[in-house]
Amino acid sequence: MPTKKNAKQAWDQAASEYAEFSASMALPMFSEPMSTKDIVDRMKRILKICPDFYPALIEKGLRLLAAGNETQGTRDVHKGFELMRDHCPSGELMDNADSALDNLDRLYRYDISQSCVQILLQTYPDIGLFHDFMAHNAAMLGQEEQAVQNIARAVELEPDNVHFRSNQGWIHLIFGNLPDAEQALRKANQIDPEDRVVLGNLEILEHLKHE
Repeated sequence: MPTKKNAKQAWDQAASEYAEFSASMALPMFSEPMSTKDIVDRMKRILKICPDFYPALIEKGLRLLAAGNETQGTRDVHKGFELMRDHCPSGELMDNADSALDNLDRLYRYDISQSCVQILLQTYPDIGLFHDFMAHNAAMLGQEEQAVQNIARAVELEPDNVHFRSNQGWIHLIFGNLPDAEQALRKANQIDPEDRVVLGNLEILEHLKHE
C-alpha cells in the first residue's frame, strides 16, 4: 500500500502531466492535433501514475462519451466524480464540479450530469449549486416536478443568490407557470436590478403574459 508521501508524489506528477496536456490543448498551434484515441491514451498514462487522479479519469470519460463509447465513458465519469467527492478539498469542489458538469452539458448528457451531481450530494447535501445543477438537468429532461423541487432547495439554501432566483423563474417559465415565474423573477430583480439574465427573463415573461 503506498505511503501518504508516495501518494502525494504520484498525485503531483499526474497533476504536472495533466497541466502539460491542458496547456497543449489551449495552445494547439504549438503542438500536433490530438485525436480522441491520443487523448484517451494520454489520460491512461496519467492514471497509471496516479489511479485516483480524477481530472484525468473524467477527461477520459468525456472523450469516450463524445466518441460514442457510452458504457465505458459513463463508468469513467461516474468513478471520476466519486473520486472528486472523496479527495477534492471542499474549497475547490464547486469549481471542479462546475467545469466537469459544463462539459457534460456541452454533450447534452443531462442524464449523466444528473447522476454525477447525485454522487456529490451524498456527501454535500447542503450546497446550493448542486441543487441548482440538478434542477437544470431535470428541466432539460422534462422532469418538471423534480426541477421545481431542486431549484426551490437551492433558493432555500441561498435565498439571496440572484442566479438561483433567476433560474427558478426560468424553470417556471419553460413549464408555463407564469405566476410562480413572475414571483421568482421579481425577487431576483430586487436582489440585482441590473442583472441582464433576469431582465431578459422578465421581458420573456411580459411577452408570454400578453399572448
